[in-house]
Amino acid sequence: MAYIRNIILKPIFLSLTLFFACSSSQAVHLDWSGQFWFDNHWLNNYQLNRSKPGYDADPDYYNTGGPYVPGAGEKNVIWFSAFMKLKPKVVVNDSIILKSEWHVGSPIYGFMGRDFPNSGGEQYNFTGSQKNGAAITAARFWANLITDFGTIEIGRAPIHWGLGAIWNSGDNLYDRYQSSGDMVRLVAKFGSITVSPAIVKVSMGNSVAGALDTSSATTSFPSVVNPKEGNDDVTDYQIAAKYENTEEDFDFGMMWDRRVGNKAQSGLLLSPTGSGSKKLNFNLFDFYVKKKLSRFTLGLEIPFYTGVVGGIDGSANDFKYSSLAVIVEASYTSDQWDIALKGGRVPGQPVTNASGQNVTTIDTGTKYRAIYLHKNYGLGLIMFKYNLYGLGANNPDTQSASSLRSPYDNPIVNANYVSLSPTFKLDKWAFHATFLGAWAMESVPNEAGKVFYNHHRRTFHTVATNSGSQSSFMGWEMDYGVAFKWDDNFVADWEVGLFFPGKYYNFANRSWPNHELGSTNFMFASQIRAGITF
Repeated sequence: MAYIRNIILKPIFLSLTLFFACSSSQAVHLDWSGQFWFDNHWLNNYQLNRSKPGYDADPDYYNTGGPYVPGAGEKNVIWFSAFMKLKPKVVVNDSIILKSEWHVGSPIYGFMGRDFPNSGGEQYNFTGSQKNGAAITAARFWANLITDFGTIEIGRAPIHWGLGAIWNSGDNLYDRYQSSGDMVRLVAKFGSITVSPAIVKVSMGNSVAGALDTSSATTSFPSVVNPKEGNDDVTDYQIAAKYENTEEDFDFGMMWDRRVGNKAQSGLLLSPTGSGSKKLNFNLFDFYVKKKLSRFTLGLEIPFYTGVVGGIDGSANDFKYSSLAVIVEASYTSDQWDIALKGGRVPGQPVTNASGQNVTTIDTGTKYRAIYLHKNYGLGLIMFKYNLYGLGANNPDTQSASSLRSPYDNPIVNANYVSLSPTFKLDKWAFHATFLGAWAMESVPNEAGKVFYNHHRRTFHTVATNSGSQSSFMGWEMDYGVAFKWDDNFVADWEVGLFFPGKYYNFANRSWPNHELGSTNFMFASQIRAGITF
């Protein structure tokens, strides 16, 4: 294993080693780690209705805003992906450490079989097999400066907090998403207390000087755009304080994050479309506690949002953001058993009750309550993982950034959930299962003219006349799997799952008698993975 790693990875780091060796007379130490994984996904009946063909995409059902899942061409889908993450670290001296993370390919769009041979005449050869190389991306790169008053971190660095429900560094094997920021952060320890203030630049916008209207190019000056008042930067100001008592296995802390973005920002962070106010000015207070009692571990995370966000409804309205989520974890571990219990309350956006309701006339001052947990925070195989609405437009070579869709983008939102996951361990083998149920916190009432929020597409829609009420039961699933751990570096597993959608997915938001989509059917999924860590 070590020999194979050296053959593959030594050339990648050779130039980096030579650079530091030649640029300084001092000796430097190069260390590295990383991971490689391959997986296969098979989704059967992802439309949740076996009577509909895979090319069914009814615009009437889609435009009304209900949970209708349109087809993408195939009734059942299957795909493969591969990804490698490299994490070289250079120890310059006792006080300076340079860290980085490089991605070979993409953890989200690294589909095997992408890019049919297209180099020169090879693309016209029906037996052609030449493939383009995968891009290598510097996903993170930062410096740790160790001082007498703490460690200063400068650069694009990871962010992680608590149970990983809001901020998740994505360092585990098979993690596809990660929290990172361009920052200056101080990590200072005072006995059992760690304090970490930081300034994080999320977005600079499209101009160093301020904001630009990219749609205002003129015929005489096609490359010139008009400036707008303000700027379109987005910045986070953070302070995290954590108390750790290793003797009693007890952790407690709170992270405060203030996100500020001018209304002229060019990118929307909460809505894919819209041209109105895009202001961001809200606070996140994320409380976290964890306690271990012998073989039992209890964890709790409570994120609380307050402030203002704009542009959600595609108009000039600012929404008051006020919401709170509760995430609970409990686990038991022994020589042969690992049992995990998860439960939570994650708010959705309630139906709006302003006068003269329609999609574009939501009153200023409307509250926004939806909270989206981090996409790495998973519960089961299907329900809060696969984006059934994003199984088309997945190729970054043929799709623009605004139309690109991830098949894994289905975060936890608008849900009360509970899951139980027992695992039985036998030497190198492990047999596991998950039982999961979820209920929507906000569902659509039979009240024509009101406005509801589609949490998957992040769009507002008007309740139709005689549409009937939407059930709150989202469904339940059961997953079963087996994992084989060859050694400390290699693991392979196979998991299958059945998702039984609830009446929540029958709602069509159309007048009677077309007020329901018809009967929903169970969905089957299979996932086969193999991963190497080094």
